[in-house]
Amino acid sequence: MEEIFLYFGIVFGARYTLKSKKMFLTMLDHRMKKAGYKEAVYNREYDKKKRPVPEYVVYGSLRQAKAIFVAAYDTPSKSFIPNYRYYPLNDEKNTRGDRRSGLVELALILLSIGLCGLLLWLIGVDLSFTSIKTLFTLLPVLVFGIIIFKITQGLPNSPNFNRNSAALTLMYVLANESADKKNAAFVFCNNSSAFRGGAMQFYRDCSKEYRKKIILLNCLAWGTDLVLARKKDQNEKQVAGIMACQGAGEIIDVSLTDEEAERCVLSVMDESLLLFSGEKEGEEFAVINTRSRKDGRLNTDRLEALRSLFLEYLSRN
Repeated sequence: MEEIFLYFGIVFGARYTLKSKKMFLTMLDHRMKKAGYKEAVYNREYDKKKRPVPEYVVYGSLRQAKAIFVAAYDTPSKSFIPNYRYYPLNDEKNTRGDRRSGLVELALILLSIGLCGLLLWLIGVDLSFTSIKTLFTLLPVLVFGIIIFKITQGLPNSPNFNRNSAALTLMYVLANESADKKNAAFVFCNNSSAFRGGAMQFYRDCSKEYRKKIILLNCLAWGTDLVLARKKDQNEKQVAGIMACQGAGEIIDVSLTDEEAERCVLSVMDESLLLFSGEKEGEEFAVINTRSRKDGRLNTDRLEALRSLFLEYLSRN
């Protein structure tokens, strides 16, 4: 599994720009076809000329699958907030964190603009551009201009082990090693590093009879606790099947009330299961160090255990 993770977590570890997403999807399609999934199904609106990358791509039969694994293939931008926290079960806190990060970005942009103006004023640049001295004095201004542009576009974060390279690695390994390819389907979603965009579009497009099969995979690289969350009284049979597998003892089964589910992705994807790892902070589960260069820790033993668990789950009748 570590060799596979090199591709998903390092070689193709940043999937933020259009180019990096296209490169990843090309690699993924090649590997999934070698694993035995000959045909990929894209969202209905996908058109290579108008939409360079799909909102989601499906491998395997949704009808025949015992489980439908769903994960984001895109990665988030870098956050300028120290000790950034991501809360899989609390979108409101995530929104507040994103706003704080946006304010810091705005402050950096305004600072860069101010420094550009200050440099021009101090140097007294001749804007006729007739001297070499003038061109050299404008270089710092050009640098600040590039910084402003990069910040406004969003800076790709790297590495992204927790969001969401570990989950993608697990999905590919399950696809490659599953004895019966009909037992599982795999959905890779764009604009979904916080389970929005492509993930929700797939859920809405998905027939109701298939929704209970969905297992959302998020932040599986590192965290003290491994959590399987769902709405109260939903997916009882599926959860029982997972918890009966070897290695499931580490998993915390969290049943959310309707009010609690409204705060996270399960407000829309209400018949799904959500599997993630994180740290307990009071009444919340938090994922630390995402959207930063610190997102480079991997619990290989846990990932191997999840591989064995889900292979056993898929092989059961």
